[in-house]
Amino acid sequence: MTLFVPGYQHCSVHVRNLIMPRGIYSPIPMRKLTISLTLGRAFVHFITTTAGFYEKIEVLEILKENAAKGYTLGVARIVLSPGCTLEPARFPPHFRILDTFESHGPEHICLVKVSMPQQFMHLLGWMDMEIIWERPLVFTRETVTFSCTGPEPALEKVVQFAKLLGTVTSVAYEQEDYRGYRLLPQLTEKERLVLATALGSGYYEYPRKISATELAEQLGYSKSTAIEYLRKAENKVIATLVKGDG
Repeated sequence: MTLFVPGYQHCSVHVRNLIMPRGIYSPIPMRKLTISLTLGRAFVHFITTTAGFYEKIEVLEILKENAAKGYTLGVARIVLSPGCTLEPARFPPHFRILDTFESHGPEHICLVKVSMPQQFMHLLGWMDMEIIWERPLVFTRETVTFSCTGPEPALEKVVQFAKLLGTVTSVAYEQEDYRGYRLLPQLTEKERLVLATALGSGYYEYPRKISATELAEQLGYSKSTAIEYLRKAENKVIATLVKGDG
């Protein structure tokens, strides 16, 4: 979890909207925790001075996390502040928009990469938690609301972490049952493989660590075939997230 939300190598990409995390069928009781908080003065000042471009950021899906390096790759709905645009120069170093899928006035659905700012790197020690981040995951310049599912000890650690960020205003629990649960079943095997490989190989990072041609060679497909599967997968992911079916 970074300031945006809150390490996977090539063959173990953390794609929660494609496959369920290891251990999801564990008999350990799981509960969903939803927390709302008002950010502390240091965080509000940081956001105001470096990231005042947005009114609200809603995380639609977390695609990949690397706690060791302190960054998160995800899809977010960004509502810009009046007068702001998606010009790259307006964004701070720790917040990168890699692609824009949809735009409607000040609202944009984007693929983003967010890193932990240097002054908050000490918080990374709290990031190693056996939890599943879920919606709602909403940020304004002064408040945060987020949800996660996990065993009781992990959720207690999340509450303690939230108190480090500011003043907790609401805490709610509910039982979760993931038996038989699988997200985005409409992705075909090949679409899932291509998308997961693209994520794991750094295709969506900025700058890209692998080209479309190299990705295709890695998969054993022609470039046009790999791109076709990738675009189909992306379209299904975005359509599902926007509809709220994920």
